[in-house]
Amino acid sequence: MRLFMISYWNRKFSWHTVESLWKRVRDTKLSQKKYLFPSATRWLFGGAALWATSTILLTEARTEQRKTLQVETAEQVHWNDVSKQTRDTSLKDPCSPFSVELILYQYSPCPYCNKVRAVCDYYQIPFRCVEVNPLTKKELNFSTYKKVPVAIINGQQVNGSTDIVLTIQNSLQNTKNGRAISPLTLEQRKWLDWIDDYFIHLLPPNIYRTPKEAVRSFDYIVHHSKFSYWQQETTRWFGGLAMYMVAKRLKSKYNIQDERRSLYEAINLWCKEGIGDKTFCGGEQPALTDLVMFGVVRSLEYYDVFQDIQANTDMNSWYQKMQRLVGESSMIPLAE
Repeated sequence: MRLFMISYWNRKFSWHTVESLWKRVRDTKLSQKKYLFPSATRWLFGGAALWATSTILLTEARTEQRKTLQVETAEQVHWNDVSKQTRDTSLKDPCSPFSVELILYQYSPCPYCNKVRAVCDYYQIPFRCVEVNPLTKKELNFSTYKKVPVAIINGQQVNGSTDIVLTIQNSLQNTKNGRAISPLTLEQRKWLDWIDDYFIHLLPPNIYRTPKEAVRSFDYIVHHSKFSYWQQETTRWFGGLAMYMVAKRLKSKYNIQDERRSLYEAINLWCKEGIGDKTFCGGEQPALTDLVMFGVVRSLEYYDVFQDIQANTDMNSWYQKMQRLVGESSMIPLAE
């Protein structure tokens, strides 16, 4: 069959014919080249490329799923061992920092996910992270809810960053390593809603201002995931361009004329009215609102916009204090 196809090709398209076609393309003026390949042909090639990419991704996803199933039992045993130690320690010592068991399904630079991580880091709650593929989301196959973050807290699934951090706070003891946990005041709750309903929507237009910046923002997936090369590159390009379109839509929806200026004004508003003359929004100690705002802003450290914020807002003093108090990550490394 192969010999037949080769001979058919040689009879149908001689090398002389190919050379003539190439010479014709090469000598054609730039303004006329688009007529050599009609739009239908371009769509055909584009569709074929998309089909080939999808086939490769599907094949790799199925292969990776089989491998995951093979190591799932070993990972679960490892996590159960950690959980058992955690549970035993908590029972022996009511003030133990290991009273909450948490698995977080996340994207590393996601501001919503960083809200949860900041709360865990501050209260020194050990947690395990599972990086979710932004395109396939196969890591969330167990759930009908397909957005991140998703958390498993003491065996119960909790969806959405605000519900997760409130559940964590309610699960903690009255004190945690000397750090008081007090209910949110009406003023703090107002600022928590402001962060979720307004401030966080200013981030995509600032992160994904151009297609180039949007694609570059997905470089994290190379360093923070175990996805295959094809999955990384496809996620980088398709995910980046998709987020660029999302940023454009948010900019129109919230009538954002100048994304940088709007972001600077929002941060200065937080510093002037949210914090005011206090050290933190919570007073002498950070409240949950401080931790949430810190987590959202910390997610910007991946991007150029973070340096612009430091240079053009009054946030630095509060941010540095929060950075010292939150400290190092309390994430438990994944089992190899």
